[in-house]
Amino acid sequence: RAVLVLEPQNPGGEAVDITPKEFGVRTLAQEYGGGAFTVSGDVVFFANYKDQRLYKQSISSLDVSPIPLTPDYGGPTVSYADGVLDTRFNRFIAVREGKQLRMSSSLRRMLERFHCEFT
Repeated sequence: RAVLVLEPQNPGGEAVDITPKEFGVRTLAQEYGGGAFTVSGDVVFFANYKDQRLYKQSISSLDVSPIPLTPDYGGPTVSYADGVLDTRFNRFIAVREGKQLRMSSSLRRMLERFHCEFT
């Protein structure tokens, strides 16, 4: 399981897993994976391995569950990777890859944007 870890602020302090136990930070997009997370301030955006959905999570409030940003397709049929933040227009932009066989190869990968707050 791949997780994000918060480095301790004090020397000798203990690192803390940011990723809840039921999540894994990994994407299946582009076969090799691609970038699975992006950080902005105290917010992390990540692809969850099990369902391949994108989630937003506060680093400063680890007791709050990650918030899904993408639909539940009933399994890992759509994957997201290499996300970037566009703070000027309050959006998150990522590569979306569809795994459905009926999709033409030109539609399997495209950019998708999501409106979101970064706090």
